[in-house]
Amino acid sequence: MTDIITEPGVLVTGAAGGIGRAVAGLFADQGHAVTLTDRDSAGLEDIGGRLRDRGCKVDMIAQDLADPDAPAMLVACTVEKWGGIGVLVNNAAHHGKRQSVLSSEPDEWRQVFEVNVIAAAALARYAALDMARRKTGAIINVGSIQQALPVSSYAAYVASKGAVAGMTRALAVELGLLGIRVNSVSPGVIGTENFRRELETRHDGASAISYPSLLGRLGTPEDVAHVIAFLAGPHSSHVTGADYVVDGGRGISRRTDPFHAEITHPVSGK
Repeated sequence: MTDIITEPGVLVTGAAGGIGRAVAGLFADQGHAVTLTDRDSAGLEDIGGRLRDRGCKVDMIAQDLADPDAPAMLVACTVEKWGGIGVLVNNAAHHGKRQSVLSSEPDEWRQVFEVNVIAAAALARYAALDMARRKTGAIINVGSIQQALPVSSYAAYVASKGAVAGMTRALAVELGLLGIRVNSVSPGVIGTENFRRELETRHDGASAISYPSLLGRLGTPEDVAHVIAFLAGPHSSHVTGADYVVDGGRGISRRTDPFHAEITHPVSGK
């Protein structure tokens, strides 16, 4: 028995890797029509091709969400391809540079917010316009535990994820009577390929890291994908405006985050 809304289509952003790839695979493998989008065209073709080889119903659109015309186009293509949009997963994110906030420039903050907040809000708006016609739909925004537990040198990203949390609640308040539920998930330390590569560059191999979760392991993209599937499906039909933390207890752990590092400020040298 599936736990995911069956019809119409599902739109997943940032689908070429990590959490987005796991979400796309889970929805598609369970028989749902899925539109995948990412600016990584090669990664998108890889996951899309693999899913098609398994007989899944998928459409791929290579697109950078920094383009202000992208949200309207992506929703329109999903509606045209599958007859409507039933689930939106706002997963794509731009992390920006790791640097002292004293070194950051306003344009760098704008680049982060354009993808993480403005594009996500626009996608939600256009998706909700279609969902409202059927008085049903689910929007799931991917946040981060960094909104509450920030590590150094990610100020723009942390601020953007705080905005995503507020946006989730605001949209839930506005869209509830239209039958549209809006929730978020906040992943902790998740063992994506990009995360593992960064760990390898910062440490003597990921195996040397004391994982910060209480469960003694990295989370997996699939851990997050299954929570997103729950929030998209009928068993969460009375859940809206909520944030589900998927961090293995990281939020109550006193262990050091593997990404935390001392940074050099341009003024003090410390």
